[in-house]
Amino acid sequence: MMNNFMPRSCMRSASSDLGRVAGGSTRHAQPANPGVDTRAPHRRPYRLALVAGGGGVRSIAVLGFAEALREAGLEPDLLAGCSAGAMFSSLLAQEMNVAEGARLAATLWTAEVTRQRRRGAVAQMLWPRWFGFNGDFSLRRDDLVRTRLGQAFGDTRIEELATPLRVVASCVESGDSVCIESGSLVDALRASIGIPFLFAPQSIGPRRLVDGFLSDPLPVSATADARVTVALGFTAPQPTRIDKPQRLLGSITSTMTNNLMQARLAAALGQGQRVIAVFPEFERRVGLFDIEAMPHVIAKGREAAYRALPAIEKALVGTPAPALAAA
Repeated sequence: MMNNFMPRSCMRSASSDLGRVAGGSTRHAQPANPGVDTRAPHRRPYRLALVAGGGGVRSIAVLGFAEALREAGLEPDLLAGCSAGAMFSSLLAQEMNVAEGARLAATLWTAEVTRQRRRGAVAQMLWPRWFGFNGDFSLRRDDLVRTRLGQAFGDTRIEELATPLRVVASCVESGDSVCIESGSLVDALRASIGIPFLFAPQSIGPRRLVDGFLSDPLPVSATADARVTVALGFTAPQPTRIDKPQRLLGSITSTMTNNLMQARLAAALGQGQRVIAVFPEFERRVGLFDIEAMPHVIAKGREAAYRALPAIEKALVGTPAPALAAA
């Protein structure tokens, strides 16, 4: 059973709901600095939340989806996401238009970030006792990742964004989902996109955090205090054939991820959260860092939004809307 472990600032208005949706208890984080009041101020009720799940380049569909919502007069007043979904949602939170966001995204999310080899990593794997293998192990350095995030977002703090944003990561020690809605945006995103084993955990306060996709691939529980949540999800692809060990591992992890995502959605709906889950369909296979596919993915996000509009509008006026299997 997986618990939600979320900072007080993320839990003041929805802590009991979030614990139930996750299927477990909710624990409160202790303040990183004793004597500092970490309680959230009174927050307004949110009308429409937009959640972007992890899916590599496919997550950029959220830009097209949000643009279509705006054209229909439906502006999300709360954003949330994990992994690449959190990164692309950050562009929306800064009120970037699609063209500007796509241009910046193409510089952020490339395969180059996974090619910065870390000296000594192989030796740590082969002789773990001699070379001090531990939970902070990584195959790659993260300096290029941090540089690009810094160039895009600078010293921006999450609480200063034009649209409220919640970034979901995973706690290394407990395996819990962690919702971050204050502090350095760069640190939060570095945590949420930190693929385990490839990159070292990111420390934020007392916690060591990795990719939010690991614990909650489509984190609708982070927006349990919104009247309606529209969740943009991406099914983890299965390999076309299994002829290598890594493809077998990929098949196993995709199966686990997809089942976890569906279980989370079912739990949220079962607890009364009004969630409209949309799974965009693409006409081509889109790789994790396939930046050339971004225009196609954004266009499919727009199409998915227009198909989902009737359900979203009904939900906002009070008519229950069922989760969508695809759009």
